[in-house]
Amino acid sequence: MKELSKIAKGLDIFLQIVFWLLLVMCAAAVVVAAVMLIGGEQLWQQNDFSAMVLSFNGIAYNGTDISSVNLTQTFPMMAALFVVAGPIVLYGIHVVRKMLQPMKEGRPFDTAVSKNFKKLGWFSLIYGIAEIIIKAISQHFVISALSEAALPSGSILSVEHMYDGSFILIAVLLFLFSYIFRYGEELQTQADETL
Repeated sequence: MKELSKIAKGLDIFLQIVFWLLLVMCAAAVVVAAVMLIGGEQLWQQNDFSAMVLSFNGIAYNGTDISSVNLTQTFPMMAALFVVAGPIVLYGIHVVRKMLQPMKEGRPFDTAVSKNFKKLGWFSLIYGIAEIIIKAISQHFVISALSEAALPSGSILSVEHMYDGSFILIAVLLFLFSYIFRYGEELQTQADETL
């Protein structure tokens, strides 16, 4: 039990550091998003930013100059992905830290552990679905902006759908861990009653 407690304490300290770093990054993302929405029109007309938007959305373009394409309408969706994802990830870290609390005290089969595993499973599903929806909407805006633009003849656009379903496997594993730890709680209760 001492080893488990020691590992849980180390993980908790690591996650606390990651939590604060992500909090600072989320604040910076909000500031950058606000600046870009207010006065970022000139930046979006630069080729580098247009290429970044295309790359982020899984779109390859063989043309040389895409600075004429107005991609400002896609920025709110990209900003939403980062601004919304940050607090969701922070919440996930908070849940993991709550799960580690009884483990730090040497109680791995506490009721809070299985409940927090189940919360993390739902968190994984919600986050994965939200990410897919936001990316699909962002990709739609980019494609519509490119189709409305007067691209040179012979330009080829290729679209790669970047949907990752690994969040479903992660959620299933977290739900299984929840059931395993709940069974461990029952065994621990029975062992405590027999003593």
